[in-house]
Amino acid sequence: MVDTRSGKDHSANPPPTKRVLNKAQEDAIAIFKATKAAYLNAKNYDEMDLLKSYLEQVISSFKVVQKFLPWKEILAKHSDGWNPYTERKHIKVLEKNKHPAKESKERDPKKPYKIPKINRTKPAASGSKPKPYKRKPKKGENKWKETFRMARVLMEVKDAIDE
Repeated sequence: MVDTRSGKDHSANPPPTKRVLNKAQEDAIAIFKATKAAYLNAKNYDEMDLLKSYLEQVISSFKVVQKFLPWKEILAKHSDGWNPYTERKHIKVLEKNKHPAKESKERDPKKPYKIPKINRTKPAASGSKPKPYKRKPKKGENKWKETFRMARVLMEVKDAIDE
């Protein structure tokens, strides 16, 4: 007897055989291969309008085939290592490259760097940072001007009394 977890002798079991597919599954694989070939043909002729629609069809047929075959087997045996999802990433990159890049404005040497203002209207989260120091409001605008004005008035009153 062979020592296994179940205690059964598995030497009598035959080795796994090749997966047998029914007619519908074989047709699904054929559709997948045909749409993949149509996509690659359109890619060779740089038909960007058709590429997206063909790729969506390839991905949908890939999902159907994936229901009865494992991912690795589809890539190895039926698509020669070609992955439609990575191809979709490549198309997105091509579309981004198609649009012209924004031109960067050269910095004007006369214009200094503008320091962004801090928005203090939002309440700060408690416990994250200490609150910034708030200045006490002035009792009167330009307090020193008022002080000198009062001193001048006092000097004039004093001169008037002396005369």
